Amino acid sequence: MPLKTFTKKLKQKKYTPLEFQTETYHDLAELKELLSNSLDKLPAQYKAILILNDIENLTYEEIAEITKLTIPAIKSRLHRARLLLKRRLAKTLLVKPDMSQIKSAYC
Repeated sequence: MPLKTFTKKLKQKKYTPLEFQTETYHDLAELKELLSNSLDKLPAQYKAILILNDIENLTYEEIAEITKLTIPAIKSRLHRARLLLKRRLAKTLLVKPDMSQIKSAYC
């Protein structure tokens, strides 16, 4: 499946995490909404890789088949996606992120 086709399917489907354990937010629905919104704001090229790996639990090889990307490209995009997501969540949660890593995420 080409990446463009997969990206179109992502826009139709909402992903929410199954469970949170936190001391800061007590409203689970609020946390799910926050994560979902942050995930939706990621660029499609990063969002697709993050969902395939972290939510769908696909291996790098399986993701490479779907996206037609190399494994090093997948690892790079996954790393950048996680950094971008971390940055967005840190802004919302008023947590000071580790800026040394976040600057490398092409923000």
